[in-house]
Amino acid sequence: MTIQLSPTQRTILETAANRDNLQIMPLPTNNPSWGFWGTSRHNGYDQEMTWLAASHFFANSYNLDAQDTRDLLDSVFGRHLADDLSFIEGGPATPEAITDHLAKRMANRSYKSWIDDAVHAIQHPTR
Repeated sequence: MTIQLSPTQRTILETAANRDNLQIMPLPTNNPSWGFWGTSRHNGYDQEMTWLAASHFFANSYNLDAQDTRDLLDSVFGRHLADDLSFIEGGPATPEAITDHLAKRMANRSYKSWIDDAVHAIQHPTR
């Protein structure tokens, strides 16, 4: 699956990447039915925009590479994260709204701990 970006979406991503020195281009989902992508679709969100905004946020916040970022969003964590975007007043209509929401969530100790655990599970899988 390849994410086709509109010119506007590419501009948003490139602007954000330049602003925050994002070193990765987000990979497309491997879990189009569930995870963050599928849940975003199910919830009626703009999948491409929410995927790019969340990828950008987590890659920068946790210094994740493209594969770890994709794996995080494709996980059960990603599904719950997409559901959490429903708490954004007016919905996840812009990358800025998503980034602001996630930054506020990160300020909550228990929420940040949940994210930290999900990132750790992606970076250090047990088999």
